[in-house]
Amino acid sequence: MQAVPKIDVKGILKQLQRTPQDPWDWRPGPECFSIRDVVNIFRSGANEVNMYHLSRCERDRTWIANYAQMAFPLPVTEVGVWKNIANWFGASQTELLARTPLYVLGKNVEIEKVETAVSIEIALVGGLPVNAEGTFAGPTEIDLGSVKLEGALCARGATTVERRLIEPNLECLVIRFDNARLAGAPRKGIVEHKAVQDSVMLSGRLSVGGKETFRGQADIQLVRTATCR
Repeated sequence: MQAVPKIDVKGILKQLQRTPQDPWDWRPGPECFSIRDVVNIFRSGANEVNMYHLSRCERDRTWIANYAQMAFPLPVTEVGVWKNIANWFGASQTELLARTPLYVLGKNVEIEKVETAVSIEIALVGGLPVNAEGTFAGPTEIDLGSVKLEGALCARGATTVERRLIEPNLECLVIRFDNARLAGAPRKGIVEHKAVQDSVMLSGRLSVGGKETFRGQADIQLVRTATCR
């Protein structure tokens, strides 16, 4: 009697499972964000492709919101390393800090004169600060005077904050500055070069509830116009 060959059931199941070898690249579909993509959005800001995808993918919108809540807010009354992190981000001993990815509206920031203030609009993509009722903060709950811009462009006090539909199904708070000025290094760079890659940091505080602070960072491109001097 001929022996029946043994079937490697576990081996077959392993081949059928569509699990990438690198867990950092796990995603439901090839178009969805990996965890590395999400980290990069928080680190460097969202681009137009990210925004288009987020407007059509509820799963990734939820992932960004959950990631923001996982990493922050942090109780700054903690001791040790968490206390140091809170101090680095400028939070007081009674505040919570929320991290939010940013999207700079418009591809470039045009510079006509290095000493003249420029306008820039920045959307808070996700991880928006939560008010006392547990809902995302609206325009009237942002303390305009507390909002500031640092990095390549510097400004204190936002001009306006409004809720705007950036893409279909994707509504964001948009913060506008009309008084942003070039910092020293990019000012020198834009005189010497046609375009300069740099980054900005935006931070602010809620005007109600626990006075929660929020902060985000995004890459920007400064472009020198023909009349720049």
